[in-house]
Amino acid sequence: MAGGSGFGSFRKGPVVQAVSEVQPGDLLLKYSMQFDAENVVRVIGVGNGITEEIFYGCFVDPRDTDKPREGAGGQFAVWNFDLGTTCQCWRAVEERPRAQ
Repeated sequence: MAGGSGFGSFRKGPVVQAVSEVQPGDLLLKYSMQFDAENVVRVIGVGNGITEEIFYGCFVDPRDTDKPREGAGGQFAVWNFDLGTTCQCWRAVEERPRAQ
């Protein structure tokens, strides 16, 4: 059984193969091979002023993606070389759209 908070009611969409495919605000599903953990993450930034091959994210509550996940710490970084080697990311697709 994988750790992390899980994917909640989200399912895997297209695989993110490069940092250039994401932008701030995107919601992703992230599997960490190092920690055997599944989490829902929000992209909060792309690039660092030196390279565009990095994105920054934060873990969010899979039941309410507008809220950071409790106890998840701060931001983390994913580099292009991480994708497919230390982690795998997919676009998050809602199983059931939220009521408006």
